[in-house]
Amino acid sequence: MPGAREEAHPRSHVAPDPPNPVEAGHTVYMYLGFLVLILPFTGIWGTHVSFILKDQLHMSPEAITHYGFFVSLPAILGCIFGFIRDRFSPFGRRDQGWILLSSTLIAVLFFTLAGIRVTYGMLFAGALLNGILHQLINGAQQGMTAALGQEHAASGRLSAWWKGVSGIPGLVNLYLSGVIADRLSPRGTFLLTSGIALSVAGFALWRPKAVFEDPVETSPIVKKDVGGEIIRLVTCGAIYPPLLLLLLWNFTPGVGTSMQFFLTDALHASRTQFTLFGAIFSGFFIPTYFLHGYLCTRFRLRSILLVSTIFAVPQILPLLTVHSIQSALWAGVPMGLMGGFATAAYFDLLMRSCPSGLQGTVMLLGSGMFVLSDKLGDMAGASLYAWHGFTACAWATAIVYAFMLPVLLLVPKHLTATKDGEA
Repeated sequence: MPGAREEAHPRSHVAPDPPNPVEAGHTVYMYLGFLVLILPFTGIWGTHVSFILKDQLHMSPEAITHYGFFVSLPAILGCIFGFIRDRFSPFGRRDQGWILLSSTLIAVLFFTLAGIRVTYGMLFAGALLNGILHQLINGAQQGMTAALGQEHAASGRLSAWWKGVSGIPGLVNLYLSGVIADRLSPRGTFLLTSGIALSVAGFALWRPKAVFEDPVETSPIVKKDVGGEIIRLVTCGAIYPPLLLLLLWNFTPGVGTSMQFFLTDALHASRTQFTLFGAIFSGFFIPTYFLHGYLCTRFRLRSILLVSTIFAVPQILPLLTVHSIQSALWAGVPMGLMGGFATAAYFDLLMRSCPSGLQGTVMLLGSGMFVLSDKLGDMAGASLYAWHGFTACAWATAIVYAFMLPVLLLVPKHLTATKDGEA
């Protein structure tokens, strides 16, 4: 595609090392790791709200699904908030300012929700505002990660670290959110969320030099014409292959609602067993996230993309061989391992493809594509399951994944010709 080489961030050099590169590198990993570790816990209220919608407001499954889709719109349209991140600098502090401002507003939002009567309108408005504020934080975190990865030729290692560490709170949340829904009132849950958001704001006051005195954070934001920036984004051919890979990779008719019905109806899994399967499946993504971080410094991204995609294609098919929930739990192990390697590689490629100055926009465009694809795949899977059962859903997923292989041919070669840390 035209413009790919010119618009993608140049990787023809590696930025000069800081005075103490080892210590600085450890600080960057620690800062980004702790941020992605603590931030997901501000969503610990989600399970409680789903039970309020079901049991207290007596909403139908379809109505709850519609609620979930509409409150996901900020994530689906995340590129808008990434674009805002790329053009403005709260308090003159760029990404630090966005994290501090947004987390403080989230704390105020949930403190306010704790003091008013629970209604559908209150929950919907609160979830929507929370989604917008989270996208501003995500724009800062992901944009900063991509910019640092480009500047120091470390996109593979930072992608692996980001995805690997962010998987841990998801597993903890899976358990804690249910416990909190059982033991706390809505008011207590909202106050707890407010307190967690305040702790994120407190963390954001830390300003390590290795992160915030790096050229990617200290260079001034050059205000360019909005139309010109949109044209520069649209004409950057390098971003389309990773976006298409993410769209296909998360379009999974065999995951979500169809998998839930298969495990609970066909295999008679209890709620606890279903939750355990989800934890195993998601948890075993993490080792291969970190595997990418190791291999990306030893092999070119081109080779990693091919191998990880080949492994990803049959990811859901092991469930077709199981006949009990116990064997399904074991099948979750290879399914998870096949998924993490590809996810880290695709986000590595996305980081490499970001046009300079539009990192937040492109990273949240990729994340939004991921969310939209998940919602569309879940709806397609629910319909396919009703007509043809889970076998059709699993094979449909594998066929969609197989289309990722020819997409690899569209990736500009200069983006994948190097190892991490290589000039």
